[in-house]
Amino acid sequence: MTFRGHRGVAVERPQRVPGPEGCDEAARVDRSSRPRSSGDRAPPSGGGGAGSNPAEGTEARCFDVLDGRSERLTTAGFGPAAQTRGPQDISSRDPLSHWVVGSSSVPHRFKVCDILTLMAETVLNAAELGARIGSAREQAGLTQGALAAQIHIDRTSLVRIESGERKISASELALIANIVDLSIDWFVTNPPPAVLSRRANPGAHGSTLALDRAVDRAARDVQFLLDRKILDWIPSRPRPVPRSHPDSERLAEKVRSDLELSDGPIVGLAEVAERLGVYSFSVDLGGSLEGACIELTGPSKNLRAGVAVINGRQDPGRRRWTLAHEVGHFIVGDAYVADHPSGDIEKYIDSFVAYLLMPRAAATRIWNETPQNDHRRAALTLAARFRTSWTASCNQLANLGFIKRPQLESLKRVEPTRGDYLALGETWTPELEAPSVPVAYTRKVLAAYAAGRLTPERTLELVRGALNSEELPTRGPETLETFRGAFDPFS
Repeated sequence: MTFRGHRGVAVERPQRVPGPEGCDEAARVDRSSRPRSSGDRAPPSGGGGAGSNPAEGTEARCFDVLDGRSERLTTAGFGPAAQTRGPQDISSRDPLSHWVVGSSSVPHRFKVCDILTLMAETVLNAAELGARIGSAREQAGLTQGALAAQIHIDRTSLVRIESGERKISASELALIANIVDLSIDWFVTNPPPAVLSRRANPGAHGSTLALDRAVDRAARDVQFLLDRKILDWIPSRPRPVPRSHPDSERLAEKVRSDLELSDGPIVGLAEVAERLGVYSFSVDLGGSLEGACIELTGPSKNLRAGVAVINGRQDPGRRRWTLAHEVGHFIVGDAYVADHPSGDIEKYIDSFVAYLLMPRAAATRIWNETPQNDHRRAALTLAARFRTSWTASCNQLANLGFIKRPQLESLKRVEPTRGDYLALGETWTPELEAPSVPVAYTRKVLAAYAAGRLTPERTLELVRGALNSEELPTRGPETLETFRGAFDPFS
């Protein structure tokens, strides 16, 4: 993804800032002013001088923050022939000389300017923006009349907005984004190419609007952090796609060996996924959805990152299985179900997951330790110790030849209760409960916040409810280098 952002500059806003026609609270960029290069820095105040203009093709966005809640108000250029002016002009026309980077003592009402470099992926015309508004409205289950009433316009006006015939004001778009629970970025920039590839592939398993939106958001967040070098690309080459069950077992053994894992239970599967280059997000998607994974490509051929979204509504064992399954797709470079010689790659990815989570040697030990013919006890012990679903543990015992098909079907018909596990003395802590984000991801986001590279609002968005504003880490004193970090370009 080629847009990059400089977030984190809070400025007092004692009065309204005039904007383009139909958008009276917009910051504008003067496109007639061409800087020497995209590497020029913005000054720490609104004054002019070398480096005071953003790079060509840059637009200034502003947020209105009320009681700690960030609401994006505007992006210049929503409608045809919208004129823009630069952030330096905002300061020259308004008393915005008090610039605060990452300040913990901010006014009750203030602006946060978000300068984004918008390249080819930006939505550049009103028709495309209108189509996205219509799509978001439909996904939210709203009629045109219902949405129009909520943003205080008539239905005919919304019809014209969705068809691209009428410009939409910044405040109207902000209201729509809030109502349909999407960010402004979703409307005005395209998602990473991998998300588009997944949507375009009719074979993508479990694809629904809710899942697509969750993957879209997660991919944008990870790409944003990668572009800012808050997260790191992982050197990784796709491994050969398994063509048989023995291939799947060998791949699982190789992954465990590379990670220096024994054949015991994998505790903290999300952290293991991160070590493999996959950032996993658990989201309550409702219903029977499972998950999806996409691949982001780095600046060189051997650098990539995976983004997996897991439905946190599933039972704990199923959540772990789903994440391991999506990691399997990433490992073989097949994030959205490519062609396979057998016509069924899913079967071999599931086989990989079974051997990754329940290795043959460990399952054999449990079987040998269990009283003879007590198939149910063996399956219960395997499921509890290796943190899998009941169905998965039963199937693995059958895969290894310990039980026959009739015995398998008999076991699966009677789901165990929590008491069944407790009676054996087997318990485990559930993982991937929604909402959750990766541990290393969270640590790096909070480190960036503490260093003044992210605003409190953006930090809370990125950690998705893991913390509230009062629980954010303490920041050190502001320094000149911290301040400059909010303006430094990055590539």
